[in-house]
Amino acid sequence: MIGNAIRMMCRSPKSRAGYHFAAAIGLRSSLEGLAPEIPDWALDQHTLKGRAMARGLDHFRTEGAKLIPPPTADDPYEGEAYRLWALKQQGK
Repeated sequence: MIGNAIRMMCRSPKSRAGYHFAAAIGLRSSLEGLAPEIPDWALDQHTLKGRAMARGLDHFRTEGAKLIPPPTADDPYEGEAYRLWALKQQGK
């Protein structure tokens, strides 16, 4: 599987956009003191502030996991994944 992923990446169109994005955000932050504002919808169970706001799996499913543009096909594993994640959270 790793070999297939490497082959696909080698054949894909090349871009330096990720590197430029890191410089535009990271350097601006360190050189000019700019801290990007984190939008409310991004505060979910994966952040300290989101956990303090009691945002759990339901909030993540409805807000944090949104894809834009939305997928064009159904995900046959979505329901089972969320069911298992809920069970995992109950076991904490």
